[in-house]
Amino acid sequence: MPDQYAALAAVLGEQSHVSAAAAHYRANYAAASNALTARGIHFLEPTGAFYLWVDVSHATEGDVAAWAERFLLHERVAVAPGSAFGRSGEGWIRLCLAATEADLLAGIARLPAP
Repeated sequence: MPDQYAALAAVLGEQSHVSAAAAHYRANYAAASNALTARGIHFLEPTGAFYLWVDVSHATEGDVAAWAERFLLHERVAVAPGSAFGRSGEGWIRLCLAATEADLLAGIARLPAP
């Protein structure tokens, strides 16, 4: 029963936070896409989520999961390895646009350029 009340509140309640979040994600997408493009790093435009698929195959030596772990340990930046989402994700990472713009751009600056 509490989950039903929570669902009702989410659907019928005040919605300004939804438009604020959407504006935040759009601004972060613009900043991230500009930074990635400037560095020559290929990415896929999102079609309905607040994640970017970023091509790091030039740096992963065929094992993006191991690379993502090393990237976290050495650069202190967490990314999701694309291989966690299936075989076609090898060489790609999923980058979340929900962070602050400063943190997002700092993480992108640490990605290896091709």
